[in-house]
Amino acid sequence: MFFIAVCQYIDMVCLQCRSNTQVINSRLKHRSNKVWRRRQCIACNSTFTTEEACVYALSLAIKNDEGLIQPFSSDELFLELYKACAHRKTALKDARALADTVTNLLIKESTGSVINSGNIKTACLIVLNRFDKVAFSQYQAYHP
Repeated sequence: MFFIAVCQYIDMVCLQCRSNTQVINSRLKHRSNKVWRRRQCIACNSTFTTEEACVYALSLAIKNDEGLIQPFSSDELFLELYKACAHRKTALKDARALADTVTNLLIKESTGSVINSGNIKTACLIVLNRFDKVAFSQYQAYHP
């Protein structure tokens, strides 16, 4: 699997006094492919939590049916899944978790940094079919 890694090291600063901080606890969140970190300010000792995530728009691209290639947008994926789950009371939370699940599935099954739009539709339908039949039908109606 080939992904372009874009890294830039920036010290996290304190939200209170803008001084440098240090990581005092760190955990990998397997389902959402994020890193949870508890930080403490070196100067004022205040603590806060951060969540680090990959910026997929810089490392993944989508090839649509016309052959155009555009950056992957996890926000677009989230919005489409949110529309499908709009009938649920917990639509916002569900759509975020579904978007993370679909993204992880796409990355796992990808053979390169370009994903066909048809693969995204298929992955969404597979995940939605297991999660909620009404959401599956809604998504399928808007994405034939």
